[in-house]
Amino acid sequence: MTQRPETWYKHINYLGCGSFGEVWQGEVWIRRIEKEELVNDRLALKFSYATVESYGVQQVIAAHDLIRDLQHPFLLGIHAYGNHGNKLWIDMELAECDLWVRCCDKMSQKLCCPPVKLAAHLRQAAEGLDFLHENGVVHCGVNPWDILVADNAAKVADFDLARTATDRSNANVSSYRIAACMAPECDSGEITRFSDQFALASTYAWLRLGRPLPRIEGHAQALARLPATERQALVKALAVDPQKRYRTCSEFAKILEWSVQ
Repeated sequence: MTQRPETWYKHINYLGCGSFGEVWQGEVWIRRIEKEELVNDRLALKFSYATVESYGVQQVIAAHDLIRDLQHPFLLGIHAYGNHGNKLWIDMELAECDLWVRCCDKMSQKLCCPPVKLAAHLRQAAEGLDFLHENGVVHCGVNPWDILVADNAAKVADFDLARTATDRSNANVSSYRIAACMAPECDSGEITRFSDQFALASTYAWLRLGRPLPRIEGHAQALARLPATERQALVKALAVDPQKRYRTCSEFAKILEWSVQ
């Protein structure tokens, strides 16, 4: 686990919570020869509910060990993480909002930004995911709330379920949001980079239609509401057989972006 020496954090604003823990806007300070200096006031701090010894938190630590040295414009930056008060804390890049808030009307639950804008954000997220895959890591948790927006760019976030591409253990998911977007092969632990592509396509469909896709058998009926070219782009990424999907997330996202022009 990594930790910045001689630094400390301050909570500023409560941002939200999930099944894992709370997220706050924070500041990091450092002491230099008895003088306190503000180092960064644009960061997010995530704190676990469970102790660091718990199985779930240990999984999250292992996931962050995989990605801590990976940097990409479309991945949310992880600055540091460690143990404080026997709870895991994670110092992250501060984003403006998630893709759901950016793209959907809170009252109607319907898309309130042009599909071309949504597809552009999806292409950015796809590039971030492909970078993970090139480095042997699968995200395993893509959904509308784990793609954040910062400086008008989409950034894949929440790496709590990340694993190596060779890990064949079952995905134990307690979040409905993640489970609703997961590829069918995840149930048996056959998770690959193509699984992230399925989840990315499910994320787009959820935002585009205002509701999550039903199970595989109901895809055709749900997607029938979309124009033919857009629907065709999604169908391939949502194929039951992972080998029948696009070669990369970026290939899928570019075809999808073209389909909504």
